[in-house]
Amino acid sequence: MKHVTVNLTGGLGNQLFQYAYGRARSLSLGIPLVLNSWKLISPNKIDTPRTLGLDAFNIKAIIVNEKPNKIGVFIDRVLYGLGLKVQFFQNESYFAEHAMIIRDDLTLKNQMGEAALAIQVAIRNTSCPVSVHIRRGDYANNPKTRAFHGTCSSNYYWQAMTVILGEYSDASFFVFSDDMQWVKDNLTLPEQTLFVSDSTIKDYEELTLMSQCSHNIIANSTFSWWGAWLNPNPEKIVIAPKRWFAKRKENPSLPNWVKLDN
Repeated sequence: MKHVTVNLTGGLGNQLFQYAYGRARSLSLGIPLVLNSWKLISPNKIDTPRTLGLDAFNIKAIIVNEKPNKIGVFIDRVLYGLGLKVQFFQNESYFAEHAMIIRDDLTLKNQMGEAALAIQVAIRNTSCPVSVHIRRGDYANNPKTRAFHGTCSSNYYWQAMTVILGEYSDASFFVFSDDMQWVKDNLTLPEQTLFVSDSTIKDYEELTLMSQCSHNIIANSTFSWWGAWLNPNPEKIVIAPKRWFAKRKENPSLPNWVKLDN
């Protein structure tokens, strides 16, 4: 039986782009989508080991974990080394035609945990909630990753919050980060700020909470890209960094979003 196969790689944000591409292709062709997770468990020497994150959502796909034969693995490694194989499909144009279906797919299967539900209540009880995502982790701590991606400066975040406050003086900021101590030590934040991330909240819960805010300030991270894209507010302001990579010029799709120097 014919099917569309996507070999997943990267973290949750990249997996979402790969799913969206594969789902759109399967809808257009009228054939099933197969997601192969083998590379998440056995990555190449460059990638950070990851786990499958898509199964928290109502995705429509068959998930397998099947390592190719030795010839297939060899070809995959050669192509990767030549820069020809890895494709993250980081552009809305790959799936825009089926955006409504994909948005519906990317709702959570199960109710969020207690800690995440408490944040959800806080977001709903706030007149103008704004998510702020600060990505550190391997972007800051792994020299090779840092040289490739770079990080957003504290000035970028201050400018972004200033833009939001210029439009909405009642804005409250909900901060998501993989290094909250760095955030508290290095960023000057408005009084109306709530620090969200901790070990009791899952990454897919954080992404969903970002999408439930009225507006979004994102990092050069596919994770917060999806939090902003899934935000259904037709009047949302999304602020994104102009430079997505430290040295490369290309950016993912940033549809009608405000771009600031980072």
